[in-house]
Amino acid sequence: MVKKHFIVIILVFTLLTLLEIGIFIEALWHGWGGFGDVSLEYTRAGNIGIAFLTFFIPISVIGALVIRIILCIKKMQHLKGILIECVCALLGIGIVVGIYCMALTIVDNSIAYQWGRQIAAFFIDYFNWMTFSIY
Repeated sequence: MVKKHFIVIILVFTLLTLLEIGIFIEALWHGWGGFGDVSLEYTRAGNIGIAFLTFFIPISVIGALVIRIILCIKKMQHLKGILIECVCALLGIGIVVGIYCMALTIVDNSIAYQWGRQIAAFFIDYFNWMTFSIY
């Protein structure tokens, strides 16, 4: 049962990292005009929205970790379990970052990565978070 718990933690953090990388990459490349087109830049609402999209997953994970640590301390449980869970979470994150650096096509073909890109593209386009730059 404990091994399944650790495998689930690794898989959840792998999926969250793929989703976060997809959101981040789409936020970086959405305004790029390509070769010869006019590039776009974020509006004030766009900057706030992209900051929310980019930082929502990491901040919520840190919040969940803090709540988990507080519950472990309240129940007088050993912190060994929480440390092993943190190592599993870092392993899940490290796996995705390593694969992203070494074999980009594997990450590009994952569903969670593409879903993250589509979420970011939807919010950017639907709420008009980008506009033409004025010089």
